[in-house]
Amino acid sequence: MASVSFDEFVRRENQAARALDQEQIDWQARKEYWLNQLRQLFAHIEEYLKPYSTKGQVRFEERTVHLNEEFIGSYSAPELLITIGSKTIRLEPIGANVLLAKGRVDIEGPLARAQLLLIDNSSQFMVEQKHPYLPWKILTPPPSGRGFQPLDAELVDRDNFLNLLQEVANG
Repeated sequence: MASVSFDEFVRRENQAARALDQEQIDWQARKEYWLNQLRQLFAHIEEYLKPYSTKGQVRFEERTVHLNEEFIGSYSAPELLITIGSKTIRLEPIGANVLLAKGRVDIEGPLARAQLLLIDNSSQFMVEQKHPYLPWKILTPPPSGRGFQPLDAELVDRDNFLNLLQEVANG
């Protein structure tokens, strides 16, 4: 019996691999989409924090980081540092070539970490929402240590992002 189910498993996996080989991905377009969405994300974040930045309570610093990804190659991407008082939160782009998403940003604060996944309408993570949500999901590690939980993650909007900043800054 086990060999029959294993035979089926092998057949399905080989069929999936052939389908991937036949799929033509425009990696340049995927990279441009990722970089555009990353810039839009950072612009929205700066807008979310504008009431504080205009008073000098929050500071932004954008840097350039260099990424190198399989199929895409080497390229530059923006990284955002947000300073609130003495705490700095870093939004580091990881890349466009990530599992089940169109891109990932790691958020590192003094006491905690989180991730943002770039999703699209075809993604299993997308839910029916209207603006002001962005096509990003917030992923935080659960207390149980079971790893990141993408299906339970929230879409990025102003309130969710501000809550995330507090979480990574205060733990």
